[in-house]
Formats: sequence, C-alpha cells, structure tokens
Amino acid sequence: MLVSLRSPLASQVAVQLPGAPHPRAVPRRVLLCVLALLIAASGLLLAAPQASATPQPSTRQVQWNLAGMGYLPLSGVDGINGPQTRHAVRTFQGDVCISVDGIAGPDTGAHMTRQVRKIQAAVGTDQDGAYGPDTKKAVERYQRAHGLTVDGIVGPRTMHDMNIPRSTRCHADSDQDRTRPAPGPERQKPPAPGSVRQKIVSIAASQVGVRETANNCNPYGSCAAWCAMFGTWVWQKAGVEVPDEAFTGAWFNWGEANGHSTRGHRGLRPGDAVMYGTGPADPSTSRHVDLVEKVHADGKITVIGGNVQDKVTRRVKDPAVADIYGYVRP
Repeated sequence: MLVSLRSPLASQVAVQLPGAPHPRAVPRRVLLCVLALLIAASGLLLAAPQASATPQPSTRQVQWNLAGMGYLPLSGVDGINGPQTRHAVRTFQGDVCISVDGIAGPDTGAHMTRQVRKIQAAVGTDQDGAYGPDTKKAVERYQRAHGLTVDGIVGPRTMHDMNIPRSTRCHADSDQDRTRPAPGPERQKPPAPGSVRQKIVSIAASQVGVRETANNCNPYGSCAAWCAMFGTWVWQKAGVEVPDEAFTGAWFNWGEANGHSTRGHRGLRPGDAVMYGTGPADPSTSRHVDLVEKVHADGKITVIGGNVQDKVTRRVKDPAVADIYGYVRP
C-alpha cells in the first residue's frame, strides 16, 4: 500500500492501493479528526501511569505504624497481611471513624501517617509519618522523661500524655450508623436480670475484699499471679465456657480464636474482661485483667479485679488513659 502525505495545509491526502485505477481523495476534515483522535489517545496512554503513581506504604510499614501506636504487637511486624494485621487495621479505622474494612488503603494510610507525624512531633524526631526503630527510640526517651512505662509504644496513656486524641467518639457500628446519633455510654442499659453479663457482675461484686493467704495463694486457682484466675473463675460461675487461664494474654488469644476479643476499648459493656498493656504476647505486654462492673455516662468504667493489693478490688478507670489494649466479651 502506497500512502502519500502532502503538506498539513493541503486540502486532501492521496491514498494509492495496489491495482486501484486512481487514488481516492480523503477530505481534510476527516484527516484532522483522525489526527485529533491519535493525539488524544497518546495523551491518555502517557497520563495513565501517573494516575496510580502515588506510592502506598508497604505491609511491613503499615504493621510498624500499627505496632507503634499499640494496635499490633511488635511480633506482628512480619510483612504478612494476615488476620492479626487486618484486625488491627479495623480497630484503628474504628478509632478514627473511617470505613471499617480491614484494608489499609489510601484513606487509612493517610490517617496513620498524620497520627504518626503528631507522635514524631511530640518526641522531637523526623516527621516522615513512618514509625520505625528511630521513632521507637525517641518515644522511649520521651516516656523515660515523663515517668511513663518505657516500651517505645504510644499506647493510650502515652498518647494522652502527648495530648494527641487517640479516638474520635463517633461510636458507629457501621457506615450506615455514621449518619445516626452516637450511641454513647449514657444510652447503655444495665445487663438484663438473669443474663450472663448480670451474673458476672453480681458474682464479681460478691468477691470484693477477698484476700490471698500468702505468696499469691488464692481461692480461685494455684499459688501464682491470679488476676486471670479470678476473672475466668467468675465467668465460669456465670455459665461462660472459658478455659482456666493464669495468663491474661492467653485469655485474650482464646477470645480472638473464638470471636470474642476486640482491640481497643470502644464498646465496653458490663461483664467484659479488659486487658491492660500493649498486647497479648507475654506477661510483660499483657499485665492485668479486670471485669467491667459498670459503664458510666462520662465514659469511665467501674471495674472489679483480683490480685490488686493482694485482694479483689473495685476501682474506677478512664479507658482513654488506662493502657487498655483490648477486651474479651462473654
């Protein structure tokens, strides 16, 4: 096929096909339309890669951000987007009142980056929005200087000390609920009479003041640290099929395996077992457990716990600053 192009200003282009008697003229307006389409197509091809050019944080970096803020144990920074990571993402999303889907997409990543930058500003390190070993060391220095537990993790108490809001009180259970009035603690009704939750509260209250005899020996289990023994004993008496646990983290892990555990402190109800520390990894990160007796209108909770000053004790806690990493529902 022979194609001859004249000047761009020519009114037509000649196209000669083999065996054709005479080239047929192509009107100028058709040629201009074809050229315009080619230019537009080339522009789209060039622009397409730019639309997705914004880099997203790696799975490992997302895990570092979550671990640095106490949503994920440091042992969970493994580069694998598994159930533990997705659960931590959902808890973070719930705290900042964005769509809860367990996927660390652009919106979730942007919220994480902003929160980490606030932390980095508070501890005086580079504000790149990426939690890592350097930020962890700076947080440890801050905690040491402010009389906080030195673990490099910005959990609820450290974040409160930094005057950084950890959660937004949207209290929405789903995207549809975000348009409805927030069901705050003041709307919460006490457990129904005869319910498992009411039994837990009643049994726990009946034990307030019971003391250990000596060397952690207690009525609820072996002679060892016994806050988890007391809590699981109460649950069992109330009819909950929970195994005997001497370690709070094991109780939380049991709850995760059976759909009963929640990271963070939003949605607490009477009868829940609240876990203190940064995560269920070991006794140094999961330090104590209390049973919720009452949720107050201002968000504070009355709790009953064993092995507090060597006895069963009732106290009032503010979940926002109580180092609660999660809770287990009966």
